[in-house]
Amino acid sequence: MQPETIRFFEELSGNAWPGLQTVMDDGWLIRFAAGYTRRANAVLPLYPGTRECPAKIERCERWFAGQGLPAVFKMTPAARPEELERLLAERGYAYRAPTSLQTLELGSAPGPLPPGLTVERAVTEGWLDEYCRFNGVAERDRPVLCRILAAIVPERLLVTLAVDGRAVACGMIVVERGWCGLFDVVVDPERRGRGHGHQLIRALLALGKQRGAERAYLQVMAENGPALQLYAKHGFREEYLYWYRIKENC
Repeated sequence: MQPETIRFFEELSGNAWPGLQTVMDDGWLIRFAAGYTRRANAVLPLYPGTRECPAKIERCERWFAGQGLPAVFKMTPAARPEELERLLAERGYAYRAPTSLQTLELGSAPGPLPPGLTVERAVTEGWLDEYCRFNGVAERDRPVLCRILAAIVPERLLVTLAVDGRAVACGMIVVERGWCGLFDVVVDPERRGRGHGHQLIRALLALGKQRGAERAYLQVMAENGPALQLYAKHGFREEYLYWYRIKENC
C-alpha cells in the first residue's frame, strides 16, 4: 500500500478518535488525552520532516514526561523518517499491540435495521453507562472518554442494540469523506456468542450507508482471533498493520 493511502486512513482514524491536546512538530502529530487509550496518547509520525530525528524523539519524550506518561509512537509502514523504527528500538522502545486496519466496500443499498436499535448523535449517560460496563472502563477514565467523544468533529452516531428491553451491544460510527469508521464495538460479556455482535455490525454498516458512506474501515488487534473472524464474515479485509513503540520502565 502506498504511503499516501496509509496516511489517509491515519487521518480518518485520528479524526474519529481525537486527542484532547495536540502538538505538530515537523511532520509529527503528538496527541495527549490524560493517558486514556494508546491511540489518543501517541506520536503519529505521518509526514516527512526536515529536522534531525533523534532531537525530535527527545523532545517528544520530554512532552510525554510532562504529562506523566511514557512516550508512545504509533508506527505504520508509512512512518517517516524510515529509520525511526530502528532508532526507537535502539532507545529501548518495546514493540506492542500490533493492530490490523481493515476495509470493506459497502453494498448498493443499506440493509434493514434490527428492532431494538437506538441511534443517538449526542453523547448520553445511557450510552456511556452501557459502553463502560461492557468494556470494563474504569470510573476514573469515564470523564476523559466523554471528552474524547465530544471532541469528534466529523459526523458521529452512537448506537445501542437491545433485546427484550435490555442493552446487549453498543458501538459508534464516524462518517467522513465517504468512509464509515466502526469504533467501540462491544457486546455485553454475559450475552456473547448469541449473534448480537453480527447484528450490531450489520446495523452500523447500514447506518453508514444511509449517511452517504461508500466504504467502511475498522481497527482490530491482530491477536484478537474472535474479532478477526467476526469481521471477516462481514467481508472486511486487511489493508495494513500498525503497531506501537512504547518507552517502558522510564
